[in-house]
Amino acid sequence: MNGDAPFDAITTMFVFLIGLPAIIFQWLAPEIRQIIVRRPGELLLDAGLPVALGIAIVCVGLFTPAMPGWGWPAVLATLFALALFTAFRIPLKYVRRTAIVGRLGRRVRRRRRGELHLDEASLLDLVELGKQGQPGQEKELVLQQLLALSRDVCGSHGYDGDRLTDVATGVLDIVVHAAQAGSSQNFGTAAEILEQPLRAFDRATDGFNQTDLLYAIRVLSRIGRAAIRMEDDSVPIAVVQALGSTGVQHPFTAVAISRALFEIGVEAVDHNQMLPAMSAVQSAVALIENGAGTAKDVVADTLGLLAHFWTCGDTGRLYAAPRLAEVEGLIPTDIRTALSDAARHCAQATQFATSDKVHAVLAQYGSDGATDPYRTPGVKPSTTP
Repeated sequence: MNGDAPFDAITTMFVFLIGLPAIIFQWLAPEIRQIIVRRPGELLLDAGLPVALGIAIVCVGLFTPAMPGWGWPAVLATLFALALFTAFRIPLKYVRRTAIVGRLGRRVRRRRRGELHLDEASLLDLVELGKQGQPGQEKELVLQQLLALSRDVCGSHGYDGDRLTDVATGVLDIVVHAAQAGSSQNFGTAAEILEQPLRAFDRATDGFNQTDLLYAIRVLSRIGRAAIRMEDDSVPIAVVQALGSTGVQHPFTAVAISRALFEIGVEAVDHNQMLPAMSAVQSAVALIENGAGTAKDVVADTLGLLAHFWTCGDTGRLYAAPRLAEVEGLIPTDIRTALSDAARHCAQATQFATSDKVHAVLAQYGSDGATDPYRTPGVKPSTTP
């Protein structure tokens, strides 16, 4: 064994190789630290492999019988290069949120028999990073991964409509239920993620499972209403457009969409955000026009939403009146019967305030020029030429 080994310098190098991962681990954000703790093998490999290589290099120097004069400087230089490589690699891999999110995004995808499946543990870790992330860029990193994942799943061979419920729930947690709600950009990306199952449903053949579709519709409703409370028109309008983009292939689908449009529209009227509310009305009427007019729930939701316009003031009534006339031309019953049925439906669904508003429409519609959009209800027309 060589007795002229520079043990002080070697010890310093090993202290650095062993101590650096420990120091970096303490710097990590709590949510990233928890992910690493659940997967200790990777960090142990990244931290332990340089130490093992360093020990092997030192052992070569110690057990070489005739060590040349440049031997130990070469050993120290190799150890220094190894320490420098570790000093750059570990922070880039474990401190940068972009790297963590990208790695989890790749791990979520699993191929079995040519079909794309999701790794639940990696997906939960990805969602947790999104929940704990700051609004804006940190949440957007996760949402972009979920958007790419949703597109891949919906476009994959063998997608049956029942693989993205955890993704839909995770999106809701990230942008609405987190301690810090998402930004407008985050809400917009979330709406785009949830639109993917709706598009896939339009391309589907008979026998397609509706689980992802119905989950997506419900979460879109929650996201649209939350965005309205943030006083941002663009996101709820985008949500309404996403809901209106799918065809009506099944009664359950039409009912779920009309309920979501009703909830978003009522929330918008209550917060005096009329553009999203009017967009919801247009999509609801289009839903009836495209074949859902025979579904009493769909008609009741549409009339209930129009009743909220009717009772919010004279201008709201002027907007609602021609829409009611339009609905009357699309349904098999007369409008007064439909209003009566809608009031009863809302009462049975414990939507008492809406039921009262529909009764108010029923009491006023068709009297005193209330259906004329160019007249103010209660004001007689002028006889002056």
